[in-house]
Amino acid sequence: MAHPPVVAPQNRIPADSELTARLASDTDTGHGAGGSDADRSATRRPRRFLRLPQVQERVAHSRAWIYREIQHGAFPAPIVIGDNGASVWIEDEITAWQEAQIASSRGRPLARTTR
Repeated sequence: MAHPPVVAPQNRIPADSELTARLASDTDTGHGAGGSDADRSATRRPRRFLRLPQVQERVAHSRAWIYREIQHGAFPAPIVIGDNGASVWIEDEITAWQEAQIASSRGRPLARTTR
């Protein structure tokens, strides 16, 4: 009896270089601005959902910080899926938030420490 192939888990956090490559490939659908919505949706990759522990690991903040920032409108809010009321975040929204944080941080001069 043959055993099923071993599949690597898909819940690991991709390296920065993988995220950059993925974001670059997502924006280049090959259809240009004139493509129809049907053309774009046919080539779009499926969305991934993240649970709270995955979001915490990605953004390096606590549960309390995440929910406080959601209340202030400064962090993507989760959506509720299923009958059991499970909250999940859309990976693309978390990635966009991260990109905005990086751009904002690099657009300002670094804080100087006084000694």
